[in-house]
This record gives sequence, structure tokens and C-alpha cells, in this order.
Amino acid sequence: MDRSDKEKVREYYRKWRKANPEKVRESTRKWRESNPEKARESVRKWREANPEKVREGDRKWREANPEKARESVRKWHEANPEKARESVRKWHAHTASRESFFNALALTSAITKSKSKSKELINA
Repeated sequence: MDRSDKEKVREYYRKWRKANPEKVRESTRKWRESNPEKARESVRKWREANPEKVREGDRKWREANPEKARESVRKWHEANPEKARESVRKWHAHTASRESFFNALALTSAITKSKSKSKELINA
């Protein structure tokens, strides 16, 4: 089988999977049940290779399930008190630094505006 034949076969299966999503889901589910270790490894590798998609999916899940998300966070904080304190400390440091940055930016902007007004008055 040469390269073009292999590509034709791949294309055929791509079209079949697209046309039969229910069969694909069922087949995948059966495979995951019969190969749990391989399935976990496959998911782990995919998550490592696609961190943006993982974050996006996590965000969508949290938006769709806010109560479950809060409960999950609460349980994690109870199970990991030291890590929880550190993550809260980092969050507050991060937000404080952002606030100070935006305060400094606003102050700089105000100073620049006042200088330009002063120059206008002097030149007038």
C-alpha cells in the first residue's frame, strides 16, 4: 500500500467517524472500559499537550456548575490547608500588585494630563 492509498483510507475513516458520532462514542466508551490504564494515560498525555483547551473546558464546566465548583474548591482547601494558605497568599499578592500597578498607571496618566494642561495655560 503506497502513501496515497493510506491517505485515502485515513480520509475514509475520518468521514465515517464524522458521519457516525454515536458509534464512535460507544466504541470509545467500550475501549476506555476495557483498557482503563491506557485510557488514563491517553487522557493525561492529551491534557499535557493541550493546556489551553483544558483550561477552557474547566472554565466552561465551572460556569455551568458553580455550586459543584465551589464545593470542589472548599473540599480541596480542607484537604490541603498548607497549600490553600499559600495559594490564597499568592492570589492576594497578585491582586495587590495588579491594583498598585493600575493605581500607578492612573496616577501617571493624571500627572501627564495635568502637565499638558499646564503647558496649554502657559502657551495661551
